[in-house]
Amino acid sequence: MHFRKPQSRDGGTGRRSGLKIRSLEKGVGVRVPLSAPSAMSRLATMSLGQKWEFKFDKNSEEGTALAFTYCNDRGAVAFVKKYHNDCVKLGAKVNAPAEFILAVAASESTYGRLGRTVKYQNYFSMETASDNPSIPYAIAYHIAAGTVNDKHPVKVAEFMNFYMSGLSFIEIFGHAIRNRSKPRDFVYGLKDADFNTGNPKTGGDLNFVHKLLEVIEAVQARMACQN
Repeated sequence: MHFRKPQSRDGGTGRRSGLKIRSLEKGVGVRVPLSAPSAMSRLATMSLGQKWEFKFDKNSEEGTALAFTYCNDRGAVAFVKKYHNDCVKLGAKVNAPAEFILAVAASESTYGRLGRTVKYQNYFSMETASDNPSIPYAIAYHIAAGTVNDKHPVKVAEFMNFYMSGLSFIEIFGHAIRNRSKPRDFVYGLKDADFNTGNPKTGGDLNFVHKLLEVIEAVQARMACQN
């Protein structure tokens, strides 16, 4: 494993400097003795051909870095490459980055691995508990597992393809992400519009914001993979 030593120095302060690397996907942490890095983001090719992304915090005393492998998950890489062009078109409708919209689909469908995603072509979790569902571009509805006996069971929409699923997402939540070019603004826009409330009591995920921000970073990184 090799790293190119940054040119910036710690100014002779005597403070311990280093690069703390944590794999978000593997949960593995190591420390590499380096001079305190300046604020930057760089890609490096590691042993075994794995790629990592480093994000340095200029305000960190020790130069903390988050690093994660991504190219070794070929299924995830294939997903982002396959649907990126569709998300470019979807993003153009609301002036939002394609990678952000692609990250929503990746997060909600587990990179296309969620069973009902493939079956119903529903990549953005478009569903409703309404007795008279009218989700845009849906061609059919299916009762969600676990809600069959509920007074108002959840209906999962079915679409013709990824793009139509994305159009439905844009029509309903486009107002919340329009012109939002920063990750946090984008994610909080969705949260505030109740795409995911972040509140378990209302069916939301307490870690929705944190998780989607991580997926945005992962999608952006995986777009650079060569495999």
